[in-house]
Amino acid sequence: MTSWWKVVLLPLLALPGAFAQAPPGGAHLNDAQVLKMYERTLQLMESGGVFVPDLTRAGRPILETSRLTLDSLKFMGFRNPPLEYRWLASLRAFLLLADALPKPVPFPEESRKQLAELREILHTTEEYFQTQLEQVQTDLRIPTATRSNATPTTTSSSRRRAPARRAWCSWATRLPTPGG
Repeated sequence: MTSWWKVVLLPLLALPGAFAQAPPGGAHLNDAQVLKMYERTLQLMESGGVFVPDLTRAGRPILETSRLTLDSLKFMGFRNPPLEYRWLASLRAFLLLADALPKPVPFPEESRKQLAELREILHTTEEYFQTQLEQVQTDLRIPTATRSNATPTTTSSSRRRAPARRAWCSWATRLPTPGG
């Protein structure tokens, strides 16, 4: 009868540790690390045709989309969630295609390592994308007063004035009716 506390109390004491999570690996990446990771991803995607011959032809559109997305990320900056999502979707599509195509029967170990590395990069990219979305949500929740203090204020002379409203029916009453 004294062992009931072991059954009830010990799991309750272990509960806070079960919910504690280590910070994700993608959360601490800077732009240079992300660029290096994405360039490595392109290299692995391009070499995918070596271990699965049909992957070169079938994966060409996905590879081209990934290459253009990386160029856009380099130009516009790596803190761009829509472009990051496009990159993530391209990587997922490539891995799905690689899994769907038939592989040679003696599948080389190096090819398995490359696919495993692509899956690890996918996991890291998902974590990185999630932290970006959380950052955008945090930025949007900043109170308006704080946000207005952070941005330069405009003077009344530099603001655009709304155009004057015209009387809508003043000229329409003078038009002849279609029947008369």
